[in-house]
Amino acid sequence: MPKGSTTCEYDEMLGMFKVLKAKGKSISSGGYGVPHSTPRVVRINFDEAADVTAGIGGGSTMKNPSENKVTHDYLFIEETLFLHERGMLAVYHPGDNQKLMNTQDIYEIMLHKLNMPLAIYLSYSHLRAQTFIVIRHTEKRLELIRKIGEQKQAFGEKCNQSGDRKRKVKDSDFGSCEVGKGTTSYQSKNMQQHQSDDVGNGKEQTCTQYESYAALPDMNLEMDKDDLMATKKEIRNDAFHAPQPKLFRDAVSHDSDTKGMMIHASMSSSIAYDVYNPNSNYKKTMPDRPDFYVAVVPYVEPSPTFSTMKAVILACKGIPIKISTVSDGGTVNTFGITDLEVPSINEKE
Repeated sequence: MPKGSTTCEYDEMLGMFKVLKAKGKSISSGGYGVPHSTPRVVRINFDEAADVTAGIGGGSTMKNPSENKVTHDYLFIEETLFLHERGMLAVYHPGDNQKLMNTQDIYEIMLHKLNMPLAIYLSYSHLRAQTFIVIRHTEKRLELIRKIGEQKQAFGEKCNQSGDRKRKVKDSDFGSCEVGKGTTSYQSKNMQQHQSDDVGNGKEQTCTQYESYAALPDMNLEMDKDDLMATKKEIRNDAFHAPQPKLFRDAVSHDSDTKGMMIHASMSSSIAYDVYNPNSNYKKTMPDRPDFYVAVVPYVEPSPTFSTMKAVILACKGIPIKISTVSDGGTVNTFGITDLEVPSINEKE
């Protein structure tokens, strides 16, 4: 293995690959993988632990190992195989940091252990090779993106308002009550008590109004910041538990009782990936709306019906969708679908 290369290890329990060492920011900046926290493994000497519990030897108090967590980036199978095929990633066998996997070993995991169709990976690889950012799709992802966008905008506006208020207080002439320099309302009141007796009551009351008015946005900012961090964590957890992409098959059956077609499966689960145009400023924890979705259709099977196509368009909620299909020779063909109303020929101009 070349020195300094990015390395990972296959985790059989998760069916993912844990990054052991990352070279530069090629993984994080490229939108690969997702961070995940696990309890830190702590080796305990039971003899020393008994002495500490009994108060012998003056040892420090033992901490609960579950309270200490370590965060690693985890890669999905398609990300691992794509990076490995390009010589950007070395993959170890599980529990053996000396034995490296070859490309055939990773294909074996993908096709037979994880049962991911080859067409899914080839579609992913086709998009990644064109420098698109490709993320596994989840049903909650778009709603979380909308939520974090609203929180980010509100947080920015309140930051600007808080800055303007602090400048107003700082520039005003209220003696030594300078809230703009970070003085809290309680500190300002103590400073007022030590001012000279010739300061008028009106002046003190005005200062008190400004200090309370300026302290309020700081409390709101902390609350908004906590909400924003919670949503970012929710996006990270949602990405980590993203389901394995499936092939998009026709999910329509005729039912005379309903006088039409009935969609049995959720069309959102037929979407394989969220795709972003090449963007060096992409952030996994602060993503924008995807530029388009991708669904993968088996080449040898009949195309989905018009009703199924229309249902998946509705499930996209305004995000364009492209259909990818892979021929027997491995050629990836991608085309877009849309729902356009056809004008009536009987309509008068």
